[in-house]
Amino acid sequence: MGGGPGRARKQQKKAKGRQRSGNPMKRKQQEQEAAARRAAAQGGGAFGLPQQGGQGFELPEEFKKFMS
Repeated sequence: MGGGPGRARKQQKKAKGRQRSGNPMKRKQQEQEAAARRAAAQGGGAFGLPQQGGQGFELPEEFKKFMS
């Protein structure tokens, strides 16, 4: 009635997350490329389009009535 070796639970495989190189120079390059991609993604507005408007933007008179 015992649960011999055939009944032992198998250990679950570890999930592979981000794969990075073990080579320190290569890893540094990968991290720099990832940082550059993140910086480029932050530069745009919604949907990857460049952000319009800005500091000097003023709402047109027709739309100001909806904001009050």
